[in-house]
Amino acid sequence: LLEIEGFDDEVVDALKARANDAILKRALSNVNGAPNSLMEIDGMTEELAAKFMSNNVKTVEDFADCSILDIQDIDESISNDDAGNMIMQARKIWE
Repeated sequence: LLEIEGFDDEVVDALKARANDAILKRALSNVNGAPNSLMEIDGMTEELAAKFMSNNVKTVEDFADCSILDIQDIDESISNDDAGNMIMQARKIWE
């Protein structure tokens, strides 16, 4: 991008940041209305979803496969009760 006339390091960095934000928002949203987004889980925030996605927990089904310890390894601030409730909610897709 630096080869484009008028683009300096600051412009390139800003464009990269916007592109990364767009990719994250797309990944967090329900693609085509599919109810498999992490954001479908009560208590899930965009920040938490980003942490889980960066640890290969990308769908509700992935989350449902996790244990409480798996969840707390990714984010230590989640209590045992909250992690358990979130996992059980995710596992409802198996019913």
